[in-house]
Amino acid sequence: MAEFTLPSNSKVVEGRIYKNVQKLKDSKILKIYRWNPETNDNP
Repeated sequence: MAEFTLPSNSKVVEGRIYKNVQKLKDSKILKIYRWNPETNDNP
């Protein structure tokens, strides 16, 4: 089997984390993927 690696600009990176200010007990954690075509970053 061959092993392949992604280029350094195609690696998955951590996103932003926002604090829950209101401390709701019914809050949910969402992971949202967004690609901005105006930046030079890969999708």
